[in-house]
Amino acid sequence: IAAGAHGELVVVWQDARFGGGTRDGIAFSRSQDGGLTWSTPARINRDATVQAFTPSVAIRADGIIAVTYYDFRSNTSDAATLPTDYWITRSTDGETWRESRVAGPFDLATAPNAQGLFLGDYQSLVAIGSVFVPFYVATNDRNIGNRTDVFASLVSSAGATAGPKRAQAADVMRAAPAEAMAVTPELRRKLDESAVRTLERRTPGRPSATGGGPALRSGG
Repeated sequence: IAAGAHGELVVVWQDARFGGGTRDGIAFSRSQDGGLTWSTPARINRDATVQAFTPSVAIRADGIIAVTYYDFRSNTSDAATLPTDYWITRSTDGETWRESRVAGPFDLATAPNAQGLFLGDYQSLVAIGSVFVPFYVATNDRNIGNRTDVFASLVSSAGATAGPKRAQAADVMRAAPAEAMAVTPELRRKLDESAVRTLERRTPGRPSATGGGPALRSGG
């Protein structure tokens, strides 16, 4: 959650409603009356076909909103690797978003295993003047002796990134409001299965025991 200079509040979180309970997206909602009322949650991660996770949010003094998150859009059919990207997306109104890659793809399959592939308890995003500064964890290109490190980058208004990993050009998308969804027995089953997959242990570089995909532990 983040607060703007004039009382605006914004919040982001992982939410499976956009994928019918099969995968998480990044949900966004805002309040312009101090939290009394909130906008309908909208998906703001660009690729709705892959898992997106661990969002952070910040608001600059001029009202520009930014959200960072990881996703698997670079993933391939190679079960021994899990290419992962870290993104930042920015908006002036909470509806139209411009996205740039901050880091990646890096191989999440080489992350430490703590009952799931583990990138640390927290990622963070702060606004300083006219730039956003994401703090995030990435793996070190199969360096088993030092599997992960913490990085920071400076992201300007235009999307340019100064840091260990440079951003790609910004891309523009419209937020996708969530549709009303009945909680059916089938949806409950999918949510239960998704929770189980998240908690299952996965050995780095190998498929999970159930074949249901990677288990993640991104902290909270």
